[in-house]
Amino acid sequence: MAGGSPTRRPFAVGLNLHHDTSASVITPGAVFAAEEERWSQVKHHIGPLSGFAFPANALSWCLSAAGIDPADVDEVWVPRMSSVAEGEPGALEARMVAQHLDARVHLVSHHAAHAHSSGLWQRSPSMVLCVDGGGSYRPPDFTDRERVSGFTLDEGMLEVVHEGRASAAGDGIDRGRPSANSLGHFYRNLAIRCITPGDEPEGSMMALAAFGGPSPLVDDLRDRVRLSSAGHVEIAAQLGNFDRDGAITLGGRSWSPATAREVPLSRRADLAWAAQHVFEQMVVHVARHLRSLAAASDRLTFVGGCALNAQAAGRLATQSGFDEVFVPPAPHDGGTAIGAAVLGWHSVTEQPLPGGVDAPNWGPAPHAPGQRAPDGWPFASLDDASRARVVARLLGAGSVVALVEGAMEFGPRALGHRSILARPDSRAVSDRVNAIKRRAPYRPLAPAVVDSRWPSWFEGAPDRFMNRTTVVRTERRSRLRGVVHVDGSARAQSVTEDVGALYRVLVEFERITGLPIVLNTSLNAKGKPIVRTAEQALDVVRSIGLDAAVIEDQLFLPPDWGIRTLSLLLTDGAAGDDGGQVDRLMASWFGRTDFALSSCARSAIAIAALAAAPDWPRLRATLGAGAVLAASGLADASGIAGVLAHEIPEDLRPLGAIALDKDALAALGSAGDRRHGPGGSHDGHDQRLLASRAAVLEREMLGAEAYIEDRLPPFGVPRPRRLAEAAARLREHARGLAAAVD
Repeated sequence: MAGGSPTRRPFAVGLNLHHDTSASVITPGAVFAAEEERWSQVKHHIGPLSGFAFPANALSWCLSAAGIDPADVDEVWVPRMSSVAEGEPGALEARMVAQHLDARVHLVSHHAAHAHSSGLWQRSPSMVLCVDGGGSYRPPDFTDRERVSGFTLDEGMLEVVHEGRASAAGDGIDRGRPSANSLGHFYRNLAIRCITPGDEPEGSMMALAAFGGPSPLVDDLRDRVRLSSAGHVEIAAQLGNFDRDGAITLGGRSWSPATAREVPLSRRADLAWAAQHVFEQMVVHVARHLRSLAAASDRLTFVGGCALNAQAAGRLATQSGFDEVFVPPAPHDGGTAIGAAVLGWHSVTEQPLPGGVDAPNWGPAPHAPGQRAPDGWPFASLDDASRARVVARLLGAGSVVALVEGAMEFGPRALGHRSILARPDSRAVSDRVNAIKRRAPYRPLAPAVVDSRWPSWFEGAPDRFMNRTTVVRTERRSRLRGVVHVDGSARAQSVTEDVGALYRVLVEFERITGLPIVLNTSLNAKGKPIVRTAEQALDVVRSIGLDAAVIEDQLFLPPDWGIRTLSLLLTDGAAGDDGGQVDRLMASWFGRTDFALSSCARSAIAIAALAAAPDWPRLRATLGAGAVLAASGLADASGIAGVLAHEIPEDLRPLGAIALDKDALAALGSAGDRRHGPGGSHDGHDQRLLASRAAVLEREMLGAEAYIEDRLPPFGVPRPRRLAEAAARLREHARGLAAAVD
């Protein structure tokens, strides 16, 4: 028994020691799993020893969270990846484990571990297709590796029904050159010759393919691939074996990693289209063979590194012949730790696997930083309802917001626990998100949708784990400009209530905007893994320039936060809250615990909020005439609130969300508190401050027209001429303010 004494509760430990190094512990009531990259901050964590590494931090956390002493671990399950070059098969893995644990090592097939990684979700028979660059070396001579495998999986019992094989010298397409016939190598060989250095090759090529089309490159690639009987695939040696540096001639051009930048993007898009098209044909060919063998199952599970190709997974859903295609949340090598632990579980106990694991948030909580915000960052505490409301309003105003909540997800997708969120209907917002993350501009971003709303927006079956593309319904595409790809597809996530904060944000966002969808991407900096802790999250928010962060029950705003942030918060106050959140935010910004906005300043900001609020009539009535008059009194000093309250036509009121920035707000607060508070007089310093704030406001307004297309679609598109006139009036008032206090 993995726990040592039979009297102790059973548990199973799975370790992946290859790239995407990871650890997993399964107990009777729970699953714990994490990838080492989240501690090392080295993406795809890979070690210097033939690519092997031990997940010391991930395993330590898993054991601690499960309440298991490392001394009680007497056996572990590990996918075998070492070759005879490292000694006896599996010897390297055994030596690595021995350096950390006094435990027996059970070596398992890499592809079997991939297949079992879906076992936590499989409660009915399934065919399993595993495709990757290469898995375990196969007996008897351990020179050939797993490349393409097919299995039946039923109640933990796995049976091999298909094995792809390498071509020997004298066989295959090249006649004299052996080929690994690796679909993973095929795709990567073309990706590193198509995508310029610095961008992630496979994911970028998959995205770029939608911008290409049929060309002679397709026929050239097809000539180097043979789809043979019984589901086998043969690939020419130069493409079927991994080639890191060499030139490959296709379509009359020599393609190499060193010269990718020299090829026009349109030409590279055609290569991407050809590579994706032929790759999908090969995957579908194998899947259809498995379908012919699947008498008892209408479900196909797709695993292995190639299962992260969401377009191929989407093609399988429509062309494989299976009624259902499932891709687990961690189909990549990191997920083999899960599969190894599942294998171990079935070995040590007859108990069923833990239930209630629909969401793969099996890692550590972020440990909210409490009052330890970065210098100059305002923060406030939120309950569940106000968290959803605040995030939804920020998103509605065009902000890009980090959401960090609960246990960390396992796998390469952020599913709402370590996410960046934004509006889904603005191409400008999605372009900004891609720029923030330093992604290629042609790469699409993913939508997250309320589960019950999926059929109204997307075709096909819902996908909880964002691993399969689907088609956005034609009539809906104009409302999802920020997340629909050029080919009409999207890698959508279906969000159920048990996901937590993201679901509540979606519900509130739909109430405000009519859209049950937000843009969802992972919270990480370029080249780094998804964040683990609250501190990492704040560092990323600060370094890449997000507009706000919500970490557990706390809202953090960078020092350059704008009026849209506070005005949206204050809109809640106008609707019945006491407005204390705004005071707390302002207090933390100014470093004064006794800070409170005057009623006059509060009213002026509220009017700015109302200008951007979709429920303007109700909120205006809530404020009442007294607040409008109070704001007009402040307008005598600043001129700003009067413009917002009285001069902008109703269809131009969203411009109010642009009109004020943080510095202008500071001027309002300063003027309101000093004029109407104790002492109530301006000194020269205050006047100069107000003048400088007015100059800032004028500079902001000079660029307002350029922001119009970004900011206004959520509230309706006004006539450009009237919008320009309103912007001009606001600029004049800013100049007047500067002159009045000079």
